[in-house]
Amino acid sequence: MKVDKSFKRPPFVATARAVSEKFKVICSDSNVENHLRTLKTKYAAIKKLKGMSGVGWNDDAKMITMDDDTFNEYIAAHPKDEPYINKSIDMYEELVIICGDDQATGSFSRTVADSMVDVDSTFVDTVNEETSETPPPPRSIEDHSTSSEQVKRGRKRRRDLDSKIDLLANKIGDLASAISRSRNRDISFELSEVVMKCTGYDKSELVKAFDFLLANEIQARSFLARDDALRQIWLEDFFGLGSS
Repeated sequence: MKVDKSFKRPPFVATARAVSEKFKVICSDSNVENHLRTLKTKYAAIKKLKGMSGVGWNDDAKMITMDDDTFNEYIAAHPKDEPYINKSIDMYEELVIICGDDQATGSFSRTVADSMVDVDSTFVDTVNEETSETPPPPRSIEDHSTSSEQVKRGRKRRRDLDSKIDLLANKIGDLASAISRSRNRDISFELSEVVMKCTGYDKSELVKAFDFLLANEIQARSFLARDDALRQIWLEDFFGLGSS
């Protein structure tokens, strides 16, 4: 149900209902959409920081890292970014799923497509049909019993639609969990463990090597496939310490 960097209306409605029922408050789809804008602002700040030179990223802790001097100088000029630096970013993976513009690729994209096929083929078409506005036919004089029957049918359609929206909310939750699990199965944790075990370099240097490998998957997988001696040779070449 994601469209570009936002969502179609049914997810906002379903989320508002879930929040209202869970916390016994009045939450509208507009409230949800406004909160999404806040999350997008937060994500944009984090993404900008991660792309800056001289900035590290600890994937295990989900934390943007800066040395003390750089941090103090940067925060003096950009105090609003202080909550995102040298602190673990709460629910970062979920933030990427909701606000990011990346797309699932490979076998995982097929898994996601398979898991959502019943939503695409049944729910979305039904919601579009039942929520589309069509002009009412010319009214004739109706007796009370006919009018009451129409009201009952209208209520039943609304209940059916509410049920389908709830189904979509559950599907979105399942999809988010599936994406999160898939991310947890990637090579980042194994790569971090292997790189940090290398000797002869301080932690900040190893973090730089880890960040480079994480951004270059082919080299990262090649690094993981090497033995300890070959990994040390790779690090020497990476830091320009190898023989010319």
